[in-house]
Amino acid sequence: MKFGVNLIAPTTLPVVRTWILNGRADFCEIMVDNFIHLDPHAVRALLPNIPVAFHLVATRFLERDQRSLKILAKRLRDWIAVFSPIYVSDHLVYFTA
Repeated sequence: MKFGVNLIAPTTLPVVRTWILNGRADFCEIMVDNFIHLDPHAVRALLPNIPVAFHLVATRFLERDQRSLKILAKRLRDWIAVFSPIYVSDHLVYFTA
């Protein structure tokens, strides 16, 4: 079994890096919603040689129109190309009724 540690904000980066580099965690799960507006190359430079996974929390992809879905997908593809994550996950949920 692999143990991952979540990167939810830039303030948690030192702890995430320490845990992985000291062998307390095997990979970093990036809450990509909080970072997708940034340059993925710049974020990757902060996590060199660290295995990552992506978890999307608030994309609301079931509630988006086609145009905004395409924009989100493009950004996500850019991040995937830079990081080659071990997985990408999201919630299959409606946030509004």
